[in-house]
Amino acid sequence: MHKKKRNIFIPISLLLFLLLVATLIVAFKSTPKNDYVISHRGASGEEVEHTFKAYDLALDYGTKYIEQDLVTSKDGTLYISHDENAERIAGVDKNYNDMSDKEIDHLKTEDNQHILSVC
Repeated sequence: MHKKKRNIFIPISLLLFLLLVATLIVAFKSTPKNDYVISHRGASGEEVEHTFKAYDLALDYGTKYIEQDLVTSKDGTLYISHDENAERIAGVDKNYNDMSDKEIDHLKTEDNQHILSVC
């Protein structure tokens, strides 16, 4: 009696083909798109933070939201600043809550932009 040899080439080929298809499906499966980008201080890595240039660049990059930090002047006006002190952005070592609106309105960033206010 002769035993019939089984041809295992076809089942193994089919299995390898199915593994290849599954791998390709997983590799090229589209990932869900992030529908929103939130920018803290605008595009502060490239422009002076909390300036119109930083905000405009963040919008150009597709941000939907810009998180702002607020401080209060001596007169009670809200200004947009991450720091409570103006030294890092405007070069004046004074806290915003110790300055009048007039003083803050005269401050400028290194690229000659004003400190923004909410009003």
